[in-house]
Amino acid sequence: MSTAPRQKTTWLSQMYDKVAVVVMLLVLLGSALILIFQIGSVRRQLTQGQWDQAPSAPRLAKPVDLGTYKASLENLARPFQMPQRTHRLMISEVRVSCVRCQKPIPFNAAVCPFCNAEQPVVIPIDKLDTDADGIPDFWESKYGLNPSDRGDAQGDLDGDGFSNVEEFNAETDPTNAKDFPDLAAKLRLRRVITEPFFLRFQAVNEISAGVFQYQLNLRTLERTYFAKIGEDVQGFTVVEYLPNAEKGPTVVLQQGEKKISLVKGQAVREEELTAQMVFLLDRTTMRARKGDIITLKGQEYKVVDIKRSSVLIRDVKTDKETVVPLLTAGDLATSGGG
Repeated sequence: MSTAPRQKTTWLSQMYDKVAVVVMLLVLLGSALILIFQIGSVRRQLTQGQWDQAPSAPRLAKPVDLGTYKASLENLARPFQMPQRTHRLMISEVRVSCVRCQKPIPFNAAVCPFCNAEQPVVIPIDKLDTDADGIPDFWESKYGLNPSDRGDAQGDLDGDGFSNVEEFNAETDPTNAKDFPDLAAKLRLRRVITEPFFLRFQAVNEISAGVFQYQLNLRTLERTYFAKIGEDVQGFTVVEYLPNAEKGPTVVLQQGEKKISLVKGQAVREEELTAQMVFLLDRTTMRARKGDIITLKGQEYKVVDIKRSSVLIRDVKTDKETVVPLLTAGDLATSGGG
C-alpha cells in the first residue's frame, strides 16, 4: 500500500467538462437569439423598401415581326420539289411494270426484255398530265398544285379572277395577281341582235361654194350628225355623194370593205348585227357593232367582225386579235363576278 500523500482536487477540475458544455450551450443560444433579431430586422427593412419603392414606368410591348411566318406560309404554298436526277450512283433507275408479264422494266423501255411485249408510248415528262386537267404535272408541282387533283385547274391561286388553267394557257404566273392573261379572255358573247341599219340620210346643206354637209340621223331620231366627205359617223366614213343617183340623192358610207348607200329620206333595209357581250370578271354587259371600240379596265379593243356564234376583236395597242366565244353556263359558274 502506498504511503504517498494524495493531491487535492478542486471543484473546477472535477466539473471542467460540464462547465465547457454549459458555456457552449450559452454561446449557441446567444447566437440563435442574435440571428433571430437580425432576420426580423432585415424582413422589416425589405417590407418597408417595397412600399417606399417608386412605381416603375410601363413598358410597351414590341410588335411581333411576322416576316418569319410569312416566309413559312409562302413555302407551304410553293413547297420544295426535288428535281429528277439523271446521274445515279447509288440509286436504282425508275422502273415500271410490263403491260403483259408485270415484271419490272426500265421506264423508257419500248419492248419488254422478258416477254418482248411492246410497251405504251412514253409521254414526255413536260407533257405528262396525270389528272387530265389540261395542266402538265411539272407546272402544277412548280406552283404547289396537286398533279393528281383535276379540281385545282379551276382554282385561282392569286385571286385575280383567272383560273389556274387560264394562267397556264397564257403563260402567266398563277401566284402573282399583277401578272394575268389578256382581259379579252374573260369576254363572252351573250347574243347577236339583228337590227335595221341605224343611220338615215335626211338632208344636204351647202355651207360654202362647192362644200356640202350631209345630215345623218340615228334611226331612233335620238341624235343628228352633220358630216362632210371624209369624216366619220359612228364608225362609218362618208366617202361619196351621188346627187343624180337612180333612186334619188345618195350618200355612200364605208367601213372597211363594206359600203352602204343611203338614199335621202329613205330607211335602209340592210340589217346590222349588234353583239351583246358580258365581261366575266365583273359581270358588266355591253353592246357593240362592227367598228366600235370597247373598253375593259382601261384597255381598248376594236370590234373587227361579228358572227352569230363569235365576235372578233383587236387590241388597239398590240393589234392582237381575239375570238370572243359564246357564253356558257359553265362560264357564269366559274367567273368571279357577283
